[in-house]
Parts: sequence; C-alpha cells; structure tokens
Amino acid sequence: MKFIEEKFEILHEINKDVTGFLLIAMNKAANEGFDISDCHIDIRLVEAPIDARKYYSVSFYPIKITPENIMTYNEVAFDCFNVNIDADTKKIITNYPRK
Repeated sequence: MKFIEEKFEILHEINKDVTGFLLIAMNKAANEGFDISDCHIDIRLVEAPIDARKYYSVSFYPIKITPENIMTYNEVAFDCFNVNIDADTKKIITNYPRK
C-alpha cells in the first residue's frame, strides 16, 4: 500500500479564543440579512479608553482594504457590517449594519 502525501497551504489560522466571537458575529450578520459570503473579515480586540472595557470588534467588508484602494473603500464604507462583542460575557454590545 502506497501512502500519498497531500500538499496543502494554510491560508489563515484563527486562534481558538477568537472563534466563538467570529461565530457570534457571523450569526448576527446572518440574522440581520447581511450576506458575508464574499466579504473580508477583520477581528480586533479593543480596549475602551474611558472604562477599560475590552471587546472584540468583528467587521465584514466587501473589499480588502489596502492603501491603494482606500478611496474606493470610502465609497463602500456603508456596505460593511460591524459587531462589537464584550470580551468577558460574549454578549453583543452594538452592531452597525451599514447597508
């Protein structure tokens, strides 16, 4: 029996601590009717300057934002969807369906 070695490339790794927040944001976007199937995703851990509250900000963008297309991004900024999730309770703080 000959074993075939598969070739693969890991495109992105998502830390297990972030996976739950991503799933919460994806469910919220789907419930709001936002199609994330062709979006780029940003996940950031943010600490609020006033009360030091930590939250994950998950954003879905229809295009990848680069220095070269930043002006185009300004035109589609209202086509994104953003969800802010409390880092401790995993409850949605706010969401911005900018459609």
